Amino acid sequence: DSCWTDRIAMEQSIAFLREGVGQCSCTSTPAVVGPAKSSTTIAVQNLLQVFHIPQIGYGATTADLSDKEQYGYFMRVVPADTWQAKLVVAMLEHFNWTYVAVIYSAGNYGEKGFEELERMINNDLSENVCIAYSEKVKSLAEPAEFDKILNSLSSQKSVPQVVVCFCEGLTMRGMFKAQQRLRKRNPEMRPFQWICSDGWNDRLDVVNGVELEAAGSFSIRIHSPHVKWFDQYYFSLNPENNTHNPWFREFWQEKFNCQFTVPKDDFETKVCTGQENLAINYKQDAKLSQVVNSIRVVGLALQALYNDRCRENSTMCTEIFALNGTLLLKYMLNVTFVDQFNQEVYFDASGDPPAWYDVLNYVGGEEGFRMVGEYRKKTDIMFYDKTNQIPESVCSKPCKIGQRQRETAACCWICEDCLPHQIIDYTTRTCQNCTLGWWPNDDHTTCYPLVHEGPDWSSTGIILALLLASLGIIMTSFTVLIFIRYNHTPVVKSTTRELSYIILSGITICYAVSFAVLATPSFTTCFISRTLPPVAFSMIYSALLTKTNRIARILAGSKKRILTKKP
Repeated sequence: DSCWTDRIAMEQSIAFLREGVGQCSCTSTPAVVGPAKSSTTIAVQNLLQVFHIPQIGYGATTADLSDKEQYGYFMRVVPADTWQAKLVVAMLEHFNWTYVAVIYSAGNYGEKGFEELERMINNDLSENVCIAYSEKVKSLAEPAEFDKILNSLSSQKSVPQVVVCFCEGLTMRGMFKAQQRLRKRNPEMRPFQWICSDGWNDRLDVVNGVELEAAGSFSIRIHSPHVKWFDQYYFSLNPENNTHNPWFREFWQEKFNCQFTVPKDDFETKVCTGQENLAINYKQDAKLSQVVNSIRVVGLALQALYNDRCRENSTMCTEIFALNGTLLLKYMLNVTFVDQFNQEVYFDASGDPPAWYDVLNYVGGEEGFRMVGEYRKKTDIMFYDKTNQIPESVCSKPCKIGQRQRETAACCWICEDCLPHQIIDYTTRTCQNCTLGWWPNDDHTTCYPLVHEGPDWSSTGIILALLLASLGIIMTSFTVLIFIRYNHTPVVKSTTRELSYIILSGITICYAVSFAVLATPSFTTCFISRTLPPVAFSMIYSALLTKTNRIARILAGSKKRILTKKP
């Protein structure tokens, strides 16, 4: 028993190594199962691999243990935390929680779990999720330390409502109790939506006394079905039929708070009868199915090793006693079977099994934990139950069409409108002008060429304009012909023929330009519509000015002669 501490685990390991390896015993330890804690497993593995003793874990999930160069004699029946980090990201994507905080336990389990989660988010496994706040905390930290973390989280400019906790059970309980204290001081404080790793699992001792704070939280559990046959076996045990276990009587006394041997003058200590009921306050450990599979892996490997080495020896096989840990590890890695729970168990080159997780939702009350989804290595996360109301955890809402994001803080931005003729580059988050003759599409993501549309000569307005222009040209041409026909008559001469012809030419050009203005735009029509109208008006008004000036001079001379005439 490691008692969940590295020191005791090392003491126990050294003790059985001294008995087994130090002496030439034929009953040496072939393999070690456990312990459950990642940091404790690493400490034990550093010792066991020196003596080439295989170790199989049923609860250690840190990704470091997948490194065979550093931990060459370790394998496990539980998936590495790399897959757990992928599950957390999948949950955040599923509920559209893009603005989150992360709290993690000090030590290998929490720190490596956070590193995996951060790496996956930064490596674009999720394009939307952003870690707005992160903090490390010791599992046995003082309550003030937990309060400090939640106060710091609540004082953020934009407070994330979802908190991921890559924590051990004690850390998760400390966070729930801190939230409970803060809400007592500030009843209006909104509780956080918690997502906890498998450090919490489905342990009720974590939420004892803080059920209201934990209600609605999600917990991840390595898929571990209930071992029914173990309950029957366990309930049938008593100190009389389990004498081969030297610690069972001590366990019995501790569980029922009694003693088998009590002094005659001690009337306060309860006497154990051996008939106490083991079913009282019993809850099967969630890791039991993994322990069963771990033992089965070792047993199947030993059986395969025996069949290969002792197949032709029907009596005593001495080769099996000279057990080689390196060879046994090879057989253990090659074990493949379908367990009693219909789980396929096999191992990759790193000694890791396929991932299979259960997603639990703590609802409190008698129901406790409710299984709401599962996640496997080869499938996406699947939920088969939904909460009534999903909280939001975003800093800024998505911008509307035609707006760009301008970041103000991590995962936060403000939306700014682009001009109507601009598109949005979502890579650089800038507004860019469309080139001449192009226009943004409805989403303002690309420019498209504008269609050249010319006047429709079949429309009523254009037909009427062309008819009037044609009539004007005909009437002006008719006037010119009359002037030419009577060019030498006194009437025509008196109109200043040259200036009259210039005026009539300018009028004809004005009417003719109407056809160029109403035609399909081209270089020629645009040139004519821009240059000829000013020329035509210049011809008309300059000729009129000259005629007016000439007539004014003639009249001025006639008036002078009349005034100077003698009587």
